[in-house]
Amino acid sequence: MRAVLTGLILGSAVIVSGCQMDKFTENRGRLVTGVTWSCSGSAAPEGEIMPPQWYDNMIQCASQNNFKAAAMSYLFAGTYSWYDARMLDTHYARNLHSALPERSLVKLTYAQQTKLRSALGDLMGSNDSKQEICRVIAKAGSPRYQPDYMMKNSISLTRLGADKEARFSEALRNYLHCT
Repeated sequence: MRAVLTGLILGSAVIVSGCQMDKFTENRGRLVTGVTWSCSGSAAPEGEIMPPQWYDNMIQCASQNNFKAAAMSYLFAGTYSWYDARMLDTHYARNLHSALPERSLVKLTYAQQTKLRSALGDLMGSNDSKQEICRVIAKAGSPRYQPDYMMKNSISLTRLGADKEARFSEALRNYLHCT
């Protein structure tokens, strides 16, 4: 099972979170935003949803056979958890960034994992599609929440505020490979 998960993660190179935000519709193979894509009924703005909730939405979307929304949720979750881990810059946060997708993916059946991997490949497989995903996530903006899920102790992140947008650009470049 671990090998399957590793293959899913490595084979998909960039898998991120969410399922709630902007549901995608297809228009000649291109993604179009404007519809809310929540599989769970939540209407919170993308930047206010923490990665664990994005992964929960991914699972909900997969259970509804909405694998494009599941894949987007995965992409949001991964981008935001990468950002959070870099902002906190702790061993615990970096490990959690890697553990969250594994914990979520094991909740999917093998068939759901395969369909999710395929949807991720569709979304991130071509440069045009990937850049559109990058624009969608960039437009949602950097996270607007306190990453409590990554903190063992309660701390304030006010000292990190100056780096916020630069770190988010880094997440887009380094996690999603946006240009």
